[in-house]
Amino acid sequence: ILHLFQTIWKEENKPDQFKETTIVQIYKGKGELDNLNNQRNIHTKDYLPKTFETAVVNKSKMNIISKCCKFQIGALPGHRPQEHLFVLKSTISLYSYLNIALIFQCYDISKYFDKECLRDVMNSLYEAGIAGKLYRLWFEINKSNRIKVSTGCGTSNAVETGENLAQGSIGGALASTLNLSVGIESFFNISSEEISYASNRLQPLMFQDDLARLSTSVESAQASNDKIEAIMNLKQLKLNIDKCSYILLGSRPKVEEIRKFISKSPLLLSGNETKEKTNDKYLGEHLHSEGLSETIAFTVQQRHWLAVSAIMEIKTIINDYRINTPGVLNTGILLWELAVIPMILNNSETWNDIDAETLKILEDLQNTFLRYLFSTPRTSPTPALCWDSGLLKMKYRIWQKQINFLFHISKLHEDTLAKQVYLIQQENRFPGLVIDTFKKMDMLKLPFDCRENNKLKKGKIKKEIKNAILTKCENELMNEIKSLDKLKDGPMTTEEFSKRPYINTLIPENARELFKFRSKMFNVKFNYKSDPRHSNELWKCNSCQSGIESQDHVLWCPSYSSLREGKNIDNDEDLAEYLKNVLIIRDKLNLIK
Repeated sequence: ILHLFQTIWKEENKPDQFKETTIVQIYKGKGELDNLNNQRNIHTKDYLPKTFETAVVNKSKMNIISKCCKFQIGALPGHRPQEHLFVLKSTISLYSYLNIALIFQCYDISKYFDKECLRDVMNSLYEAGIAGKLYRLWFEINKSNRIKVSTGCGTSNAVETGENLAQGSIGGALASTLNLSVGIESFFNISSEEISYASNRLQPLMFQDDLARLSTSVESAQASNDKIEAIMNLKQLKLNIDKCSYILLGSRPKVEEIRKFISKSPLLLSGNETKEKTNDKYLGEHLHSEGLSETIAFTVQQRHWLAVSAIMEIKTIINDYRINTPGVLNTGILLWELAVIPMILNNSETWNDIDAETLKILEDLQNTFLRYLFSTPRTSPTPALCWDSGLLKMKYRIWQKQINFLFHISKLHEDTLAKQVYLIQQENRFPGLVIDTFKKMDMLKLPFDCRENNKLKKGKIKKEIKNAILTKCENELMNEIKSLDKLKDGPMTTEEFSKRPYINTLIPENARELFKFRSKMFNVKFNYKSDPRHSNELWKCNSCQSGIESQDHVLWCPSYSSLREGKNIDNDEDLAEYLKNVLIIRDKLNLIK
């Protein structure tokens, strides 16, 4: 392999086998499934051409990264899309505080990765200092390929293509990021219409081909449209005009003033009138014209029913009789943590404006999942659900993400946009995520914070934050448990907050009965003492006829003494088995009765 790579490097000519490319189509998640425009084409190659391309890209990477402007962070190592959301929301918060209306413009490039001109990309690479052998190898790798498409009906015949930058290739994303950054920078770097965050000038925010811009006037917004149109023409690209839109943000009088001006002089893009929207999706967040609080509420609303559907699927899986084995409830929890929570709380590190109503929707969503998991009614005491499952409340999940994110920003280089906005917000105490998160850090009494130049490693920082969040959540749950008559005398008050062992060791049926017993939801008369069917009988035990049928009575009832033989009631497995047998006997007695 080494000899092969040395030969390619020396002769600057790739073997014919390196041209072989299989396109795998991935559904974008929206639109008709059988429409090819709704499929993303991912280029896959054998490991040998990918390995060689990696060597070429690695030798070019630092030049490409240094050439990208601070407003483009897509595909760049060490950056997250949430950084742009942080900058965007911080700017909106500041201008709202100053009572200045904003025009948020969103641009959608049609099939950017599929229609990029390789020669244009090569020009951007040359501007980044990629010259000589590296430059020629970049061109050689991408200049021609033999493509076949993998479909549900098999693989198509191979067809030779011309020059193209492969989407999904090792260097494709990085080169595409650079190409758009160079184009935008060349037009907007000298623009006088850009707004600023305090002293920090803001150009269009780019995450690969996702473009967004803020302006304070219609003239500035139109100038932006003209520049974007010129860039698209220069790079032989097209815009999805129907998806390019703007949102008006600010107080109603200010917004109406701008809207009135636009009605007389519409915003034009490629000869078409740009549409105003009340909300639009940017980097996974549904930005709303009513402000940041409504943005979060609307985003959660859009994800809510997807989460409910996922809960129903998890319920179906764990209730399948074929997998009635120990630890199935833990499987449900893992599915929730790994598949559903990341979707619901995506971008929640920027949700400092979340209101109480939206937070309640999120908490209710998790409680709904836990009620299905434990198979309990809506009257279940909610603190017990989190306590036995070991799941953090949604509020503290968001806190944890926000504090970790703030530490991430504080560790970025001084030249990065998010770090600059962070420092300005901290120094001037502008409204936004930084000050709100500092307050949460003070409440948690962390032994360090990002206001200091601490040199702790990332792993240590995350561990300290996690421990502080767990302690805070544990204290809140314990206070709620002690405030409920059902739970204040139960076993939870003497335990530490964690996932209870029986979740892993018991089959679903037994685990659920044990949870009901621990949370005073077990099916005995005294747990439903207001029910007239039970109160009329003075809650008498049907088995021994000599005591009130409470949970404590069930543990020593003489009628069940044979069921307790050889069992340790303090052991979860023995107790769960005992309770299951008690229910079987009681059900038979009720049938006879």
